[in-house]
Order: sequence, then C-alpha cells, then structure tokens
Amino acid sequence: MAPGGTILDASCMRKGSNAWQSIIGTRDFILRGACWRVEDGKTIKVWKNSWLPENHHRKVLSPIPASLRNSCASELLLPPLQGWNIAMINQLFPPCDAKAILSIPGTIWIDGMRSAGYGSKLDKKAYYGFLKILCGIERIDHALSVFKKMKEDGCEPGIKTYDLLMGKLCAHNRVDRANALFNEAKKRGVPVEPKAYEVDPRYKKKKVKVVKSSEKKRETLPEKMARKRSRLKKIRLSFVKKPKRMMRRAY
Repeated sequence: MAPGGTILDASCMRKGSNAWQSIIGTRDFILRGACWRVEDGKTIKVWKNSWLPENHHRKVLSPIPASLRNSCASELLLPPLQGWNIAMINQLFPPCDAKAILSIPGTIWIDGMRSAGYGSKLDKKAYYGFLKILCGIERIDHALSVFKKMKEDGCEPGIKTYDLLMGKLCAHNRVDRANALFNEAKKRGVPVEPKAYEVDPRYKKKKVKVVKSSEKKRETLPEKMARKRSRLKKIRLSFVKKPKRMMRRAY
C-alpha cells in the first residue's frame, strides 16, 4: 500500500500473508455493493468510484473524456455546495447517468455544508434555495425531507417556502399532502391563503373508458361443452315415450 493511501487503493500481492490476502478478498466483496456517500465530493472520482445510488448502476457508464479522466464529484457542484450544476451534468452525461446523479437527495448537501464549515450559512434563505433547486428538478420527496430538516434546525419556514411546496405538490396531484401543509402553516401563524393550482398533465389520473360492445360475448370451452350437453339431453328426452296414466276401475 502506497504511503498516504488507503486499503481501497491497495493491490493484492502474491507474496502477501494469508491475513493480508483475506483482508483484500473481503474488501473486494464489500466493494461489490458499497457506494460512496457524497458530501463535498473532493475524494470521489467521477468515472472510477461507485457513487451512484441506483442498484446495478453504481458507476458512471458514459465514456471517459481524456481531459476529465481524474475529475472529482466536487467539480459537478455549484459553490459553495448549493446543489448539482444541472446544465453541466446534462451536457457531459447521457440521460441515464444524469438522472442517477440528480437523484442524490438534497439532505446530503446540508450535512456536507456543515462538515465543510458552512453550517453558519444555513439560514432560511439557504434552505429556500435548496428547496427551489429540488422542486425545479421534480424531486418533491427530497424537497420534503429538506423541509423537515429545516424545521428541525430551528429555521421557521415562511410564506414563500409553503407556497413553493404546496404548488409543487398540487402539480404532482398530491392534494392531500398540500392540504396538510396548508393546515400546518395556519397553525404556525404563517399568513397563507387558498389558491388555485394547476395539476401537471403528466400526473393527472386517466379515466378508463368502458366501451359497451353490442357483439355477443364469446363462450369459453367449458361453457360451450355445458351448453352442448344440455342440448343433447333435451334431444334424447324428446324421443322417450312418456307412460300413459292408467285408468283405475271402480269396484
């Protein structure tokens, strides 16, 4: 193992002890399903490390540009850790990789800002910026998790924050959740007012049209066989001579 390196970078030596080879074998087994947690992204190699959160899609699949071979994930972030640079990601990566990168939840950036020394800048304005980015890329569930963390950190959400989340929830046709946020804002004393929001056509429930057909329903094989047996039984009975009633003599 090179000086200053880690066990993740170490190579298996033929002359290594049995203990060392066992450690390397265990490391390789762990790395099959392990995934890097993105904070500031300075130690994560974009094309080398496994850092995407999707199963069976841990590494970036796109070809490596020669000039970006050793690029880190931090180069894809907006300073200081304000989220992904969406324009750059959509330009560099195919849709499958871009979607996986942008799906990394927003709460990671909050923890990353604290670990990088920007915890004092996490005020109401910074949280609103996070929420606006996540709602802009249609990550409403991640936005709600950031909203929850915002309240836990003591930042009181204002009318703009509630209006942003309620509008996006209504656009996703999640009216019950939007009403719950409206009632929560009323309890907190935020002067929100009822508004008419439009539902995005992609999230509208499509009505299933039932077409009444005038054609006769096709019989199944068991129904057809039962009908034939009933018909044959009637035909056989029609040829049977019915017994006549005998008149009794009066004695």
